[in-house]
Amino acid sequence: MPPTDVETTLPKEAWAFTFDSCAGGTNVMSGLFLGTALLSVTALSSDDPSALASESTDVDPRITFMLIPMKSSSLLAFMGTLSGVVGAVFMPLFGAVVDHTPHRRLLGILSAVLLVCINGVQCSISADRDWHPLAFLQVVAGWTYLVHITAKFSYLPEMEDTQQSYAQVEGAASSEPKGSVISRVTALNTGVSFLAQFAFLAFCIVLSLLVAPSFKDPTLEEVARTDVATAIISQATTALISAGLYVYSWRRLPPRPALHTLPAGSSVLGAGFSKLRATSKTLRSKHPALACYLLVTALSEAGANAFVTIAVTYCKKVIGMTAVESGLLFALVLLSGVPGAKISERVCTRRVGALKSYMLSLAAWAAVTMLSPLFLTGPDSKGATYFFGFVWGVLLGWYYPTNTTVFVELIPRGQEAEMMGLFIFVGQALVWLPPLFFGVLNEAGASMKWGLVLDA
Repeated sequence: MPPTDVETTLPKEAWAFTFDSCAGGTNVMSGLFLGTALLSVTALSSDDPSALASESTDVDPRITFMLIPMKSSSLLAFMGTLSGVVGAVFMPLFGAVVDHTPHRRLLGILSAVLLVCINGVQCSISADRDWHPLAFLQVVAGWTYLVHITAKFSYLPEMEDTQQSYAQVEGAASSEPKGSVISRVTALNTGVSFLAQFAFLAFCIVLSLLVAPSFKDPTLEEVARTDVATAIISQATTALISAGLYVYSWRRLPPRPALHTLPAGSSVLGAGFSKLRATSKTLRSKHPALACYLLVTALSEAGANAFVTIAVTYCKKVIGMTAVESGLLFALVLLSGVPGAKISERVCTRRVGALKSYMLSLAAWAAVTMLSPLFLTGPDSKGATYFFGFVWGVLLGWYYPTNTTVFVELIPRGQEAEMMGLFIFVGQALVWLPPLFFGVLNEAGASMKWGLVLDA
């Protein structure tokens, strides 16, 4: 039976949800330019400002961030660890605000405004200004982004209910399986946001190539000047573009009542943690397959989400890449993610099933990432880095859609909203772990390749 119009029509909030993801994607991608610039600027915090492209400890100056002494090359890892730990601790609190109050839209708007303001302030990065506030703001941006996606993703399960209600009003008999609307929306979201991030990176790279040569800062060497100029361009571009996308999105994501009433004797401060404990207990006793899947997801999402932080440091300190070259690498990752998603849908998932496809994507990611340090050994391996970037992109494009598909298939009927909140939390719960391992190993004097291997 061919699909009905109701089955092929997306919910009206789908494009608002997707454009919000595009705005968030520009924030994530601009972070890689800012991170590279911070590595260049912090090299000037020592008497040896030449630490720009080497892994050697004698050109990796000691710095202090938030009263903690560390190598310059450990800064991004520490920032990622701090952002991840605080975000994971407070996510249940903001989840309770979304779940038990009618303020989820307000939370989404306020977090979007804060993200845009942070991007605007970070345009001031320079060697003659203190870098500490900008690094701390980037940590705050990580927390704020987690709050924002918590508010945004709370709309996703309701799109399924809204579409089913529309079908009943229209008198259309829907033959769609459970979760099909969520799958369609997330597929749209992944494809469009990947392409938007690619376009953003391409724009920033081209503008940097045109503008950076005229950027004057006598305190910086040529490579560092390019990195700082690219960071300023990316932060300004992100502030302008994301502001417009956020306005479009949150004018179309309507206010919603509380999903659940607050239990008697409970407060919003404790409700999120209580619900997390109760849901975890229910999963272990009644849905062990879903519990096992979420445990695997916690580990896999930690590696995938920390990949940008670790890769930026590795590419800067080991491979010797500039901000523009790192931007080209991640543009290739994003572009190759599109055919990766198609390969997943048309070959792997349909032939072997979503669960096996998901397991294969994890195995392939781990194998490629663990092998990469054997080939990515220094500045002479930049060409190989782009090859691995292409492969990583294909694997990420394969991983994300199958991850969502498996989750939707395992959700108990009627618990979509509850489980979606848990899914978001699980995806961020351990994101601090790979940067922590990377930073600890780096501080101990171990080669950065072991940090990259552990991210697998």
